[in-house]
Amino acid sequence: MFSAVSGVLGLCLKHDVAASLALPSVVVVLGAWLLVAYAAILYAHSISAQISARWTRVVIGLDLAWVVGSGLLAALHQVRSVTPIAVIAATVLTLAGLQWRGLTRMEAPASPTPRS
Repeated sequence: MFSAVSGVLGLCLKHDVAASLALPSVVVVLGAWLLVAYAAILYAHSISAQISARWTRVVIGLDLAWVVGSGLLAALHQVRSVTPIAVIAATVLTLAGLQWRGLTRMEAPASPTPRS
């Protein structure tokens, strides 16, 4: 949901986002469409009967790549403010942490039930 909302907002506010990040509007539009596509793929996988541990690892890796990329953008490219970048990166990092927690719970061996 976060990716879809971010993508749609990026499309609706492309000129403002581009100006804030000092990037061409076409880069913002491309990134926004990638977020919308990513959200659609995530949704398709989330409604399946069983969620693949491999797919979950890929998603966590993509989230971590987003966080690293955000840090690089903020560090290497002059932007008006790093606050929006930092807030979004922190949100994505939090989601990755929750996904990791869910993955470890999913992969944990089932504990035997105590007998009465």
